[in-house]
Amino acid sequence: MPDDLRAAVSTQHTRARWTTYLLWLCLALDLVAIASGFMQRGLLSRIAGGEQVGPDEADTNDARVHLIGVIQVCAFILTAIVWLVWLYRAYANLKLVGSKKSQFTPGWAVGYWFVPLLNLVRAYQIVVDLWLRSDTQNAADTVASLPRPQLVSAWWAVYLIAAAVSRGAASLATDAHSAADLLSATNVNMLSDALSIAAALLAIAVVRGIDQRQQRFAASSPSKI
Repeated sequence: MPDDLRAAVSTQHTRARWTTYLLWLCLALDLVAIASGFMQRGLLSRIAGGEQVGPDEADTNDARVHLIGVIQVCAFILTAIVWLVWLYRAYANLKLVGSKKSQFTPGWAVGYWFVPLLNLVRAYQIVVDLWLRSDTQNAADTVASLPRPQLVSAWWAVYLIAAAVSRGAASLATDAHSAADLLSATNVNMLSDALSIAAALLAIAVVRGIDQRQQRFAASSPSKI
């Protein structure tokens, strides 16, 4: 069992590193999107002010915004996949230490993220359970009486707010009928990107926090004789 635990913790550590790398990539792309947003704001402000803008300049702006958006979506999807792969391994590790108990199965620790509405609560509960059981080396059958980790709560709150603001920006852009409307949508979208940066930083801290706690699993496990 110690050898199995050490191998599982090592696998979790590798996946945690890749998860944080991709979160940094998403953060960098959000910064690029904000810079692009400032450029679009300048263009839209000129149009709203009555200035005539050539079609080439407008097309170049639209192409840039579209390309950045596509790359952001692709990076988010890839990061989400790697996040869930990491989460599965980290949550499965709980079965190898302490009480060997957990609130969810490793499969549902991933599956609940795909259940509409319920995922708004369950995803948070899963990460909280993982954090607390990793922190205590899963010593008890339940961690319900322990205080919720503030870092995890802050990450989830900012993530949900960023997602809501992003939806609002998309709705404003869809319903826009003038340069002023598009300017408003651009401002909200830039706010969404800024919130996403905060969410990514918090997510990186969450992954690193859980990874550091799970490293103790192997450190405290007796060597096989």
